[in-house]
Amino acid sequence: MSEEAKDRDWASRTVLPGGSEPDPRFTLANERTFLAWIRTSLAFLAGGIALETIGDGVFPEGVHRALSILVIAIAFLISLGAAVRWWKTENRLRRGKPLTLPLIVPLLSLGGAVAACLALMIVGSTFFLSQMNMGDGATGSGGASAATEDTAEVGESGGTVNGAADGTDDSEPETAAITVTVDGTVYVQAGGVGRHPEACPEGFSYAGEAELPDTGELCPYYADPERPGQIYVYQSCWDEGTGTTYMAYVRYEAETTN
Repeated sequence: MSEEAKDRDWASRTVLPGGSEPDPRFTLANERTFLAWIRTSLAFLAGGIALETIGDGVFPEGVHRALSILVIAIAFLISLGAAVRWWKTENRLRRGKPLTLPLIVPLLSLGGAVAACLALMIVGSTFFLSQMNMGDGATGSGGASAATEDTAEVGESGGTVNGAADGTDDSEPETAAITVTVDGTVYVQAGGVGRHPEACPEGFSYAGEAELPDTGELCPYYADPERPGQIYVYQSCWDEGTGTTYMAYVRYEAETTN
């Protein structure tokens, strides 16, 4: 064993056997390159964890998990490739041979391109589907308005055939008013058109839960002792302008019998 080999520790002789000691500047530069690749793999790892944590609200169900696994797998391959590249570079420096092409570079480029294409396709398809749903909603609203106008015209011209025969108007409204029942009292939704308030009106406090008849959902309702004929139910509402749902306080008034 040469004097140079005796000065090396057991780990150095095992991992990098043979050859001669290169210029220390080359060895340190190789280590800095290795650490740069490790930082890149940590960035991919953080991105994969972020996709798993917050991607559920951005991408469709299950897609964010597949993207997260892909990004974390790329981080693993970069870390493994960095170690292999460091060993091969150091080994060739010791033997005075030319450096080989680092396979980690095309691997990283390919993985990044695939992830970017998948993300672009998913975001584009989600946006396209949302635009289609909004268009269908607008068409449905127009159809409903036209049907209401036709019904109104029929009513003005004398009602239905049965109504013309017996002199009575048998026409019924297209949709019944939404009602809730609280402690035996029937309350009818009021408030007209437009957005409902998203803050509880002054003077009203929590009084219990009311069941919505159409969905069976239990929603909290608020009452004011000074206004016993009114309650506010905190429920989900539909915004026709934006095509989205929002939570608001909907006013209901006690049904009166004539």
